[in-house]
Order: sequence, then structure tokens, then C-alpha cells
Amino acid sequence: MEQRARLQGKAPRSARRRRRQQVTAGGLRGPMAPNSSRPSRPPQSPDAASFDRERRGQSCGAARSASALPDRKLRQSISAAILAVAMAVGPTVRAEPSPTSAAVVATEATLVADTVLEQALLAAHEAAAGSALVMTFELQAAERALRSSGLNPRSCGASADCITRLGRALGVRYLIALGIASFADLSAITVDVVDTLSGEIIGHKERTGVPAGTLAALPGELVREALPIGLRHKPSGLAITCNVDGAIVYLDGLKAGVTPLSGPIVVLPGDHDLRIEAEGHLPYRASVHVAQGERHAH
Repeated sequence: MEQRARLQGKAPRSARRRRRQQVTAGGLRGPMAPNSSRPSRPPQSPDAASFDRERRGQSCGAARSASALPDRKLRQSISAAILAVAMAVGPTVRAEPSPTSAAVVATEATLVADTVLEQALLAAHEAAAGSALVMTFELQAAERALRSSGLNPRSCGASADCITRLGRALGVRYLIALGIASFADLSAITVDVVDTLSGEIIGHKERTGVPAGTLAALPGELVREALPIGLRHKPSGLAITCNVDGAIVYLDGLKAGVTPLSGPIVVLPGDHDLRIEAEGHLPYRASVHVAQGERHAH
């Protein structure tokens, strides 16, 4: 019978039985396996295999991207970690301005010619520069700096809060706000001196019914009158010495610096409340009196 099978072009029964056993054991093998005539693919290097995987993965980029996304719990954990870091960092701490730094800006200009406003600002700037103040900005440079930051000084008027924000944006201790409003041939001029640390107006002068011919020079006179006595001439100072570095110095309830201080604290003449606090030490508190033009050491 095996001879008859060979004559008919069939494999012998014993060969067919062995073939069935190979199929049952784990798939086709040998010369009758599908695609056995194709040459086997040579092994690829790691770089070639990686490139081939990326090329084949381009057709299913959406599915690959979806599978690469972290699950919901992992995304929530990442978001919580980012939020915790942001809360730990906290807001940016603004540096304390120089004790005598100042600038002049026009916070109101109603029906005033540009040339007249420029002359008025120049007079106010020169008066402030002749005092104990140190002008941080040149004439009109402060306004340009504010506008480049998206702030409009003309929108403040006489608002102490708004003027304080302008001064803090400029990084100065004192901001002199000049306001001019003209009606027909008469004008009204106001000068406010604002302490940007406390946010309070510490000097104010105004003049109404000013003829147009005297408008430009008057702001300088008003600035000298509006400045507190301690800032008009030679400043009074309070020199603090402390044997502990990193102690926080408070003057009249406001933070004045951290020891060692770079120099005396500019203060107005009179009595002041001094407090010094340092970690691991009992707080120090005293009342000090500073005379006009005096450099008091404590």
C-alpha cells in the first residue's frame, strides 16, 4: 500500500502519521510549513530594530500615543505634586527699597500742554533732588518704566493706594505724585509724597487758581513744602548694631531690614519704636529719640 501511495503522488501513511503528530505538538514545521519557501529574515542590530519599530509605529501613532498616556491615578498624583511644589515655593518676596530712593510722576494732567507738563515735572524733580532724597529715575524715565510694565500713572489721581502700587513697581521708597488740572486761564496743582512701605501720604500741598504764567515753576516750591522736615535737608539716621546676623529690625512696626544693615536707617526727627527679633533669642524693644539731622547709634 505504501508503494501504491507513492505511485499516486501521496506521502506514505507512516509519513502522514508523523506529520499529524508534528502539527499536534506545536504547529507546522519542516518543508510543508506555510511560507517556508521565503528566506528567513537576518537578525537586526539594536539600532536597526529600533528604527524599524518606529517606522512601523507611525501608522498607528494615535494608538501608541494613547497607550503612552499615564492612567488617571498617575495623572492625579502628578498634578498634586506640582501643586504642592507651587504652594511650597510661595509668592516672590519683594526686595526692600533703598531708604532714600524716590521718583516723580504725574498722576493727573487735565487740559495741560505737554511742554507745560514737562516743565512742571522738571521743577518738581529738581526740588526733590535738592533734598535728602536720591532720585532713582531721570526726568520722565519713571513714567516710561511704568507704561512699559502696563501701568498708567494718569489713572491714579490722588489715590494713595494707586500711588503706592506705582512706587512699589518702580522699587522706590518715596513717590512724589504731581497733579495738574487747568480750566480756562487758571490751574490747580497738587503734590503728594507717599511712603511706599506704609502706603501713607506723608506730605501734601495744593494750590488753586494759579495763573497760567506761573504754572511751570510752582511745583518745585510745592514739593519742598510737601516733603517732611526730615527729608527736606540733611536726613536723620538711626544706626543699628547687633551681634546676631540675620536678626529682623522693625522700626515703628515696619520691617526696616536684616542685620547686618548696610547703613543707617533714614527716619524723621522724633521718637521711634525699635524692635529686633532673631530666632533663638528674646526680642529686643526700645524707644529711641532722633533729633533733626542727627545720626543716632543704637
